[in-house]
Amino acid sequence: MAPEMEEFIRDILQRHAVMTLATIRADGFPQAAVVTYVSDGTTLYFVAGADAQKIDNIRRCDKVSLTILRDVEDWDKIAGLSMAAVAQVVADAQELRHVLDQFIAKFPSFAGLLPALDPTEIVVVRLRPKAVALIGGSDDIGDGDMVELWKDAA
Repeated sequence: MAPEMEEFIRDILQRHAVMTLATIRADGFPQAAVVTYVSDGTTLYFVAGADAQKIDNIRRCDKVSLTILRDVEDWDKIAGLSMAAVAQVVADAQELRHVLDQFIAKFPSFAGLLPALDPTEIVVVRLRPKAVALIGGSDDIGDGDMVELWKDAA
């Protein structure tokens, strides 16, 4: 991947906090949800209620799509990412602690909520991007340029 593309991707992931996540419902229709996230490199994480529809959808089908966009007034300046990713509920205690620490650092008010949360009622989901399409960007980075990150996902 070209260095300017990698920089563009990491900049969008680190500067923003909200993504639109699309999962597949049991009836085959897509469901879009807006969630806050943290990133570790190009891996994304979000926290949700264990009984949330998006979690049921992910447990049934781990393939998801997501978008992260800058909030702009001028359509010509739109920039962001569209990703195909594989979702997985995080079970490893060390990874869970790391992700929750990242949430507290990015969203300080989350620290106040954490003690009140029942650990059996929330889940952390890891999103491992398979491919990233760039939306907008600079002249060096073309709109719609696609970067395949790994080939292991079906």
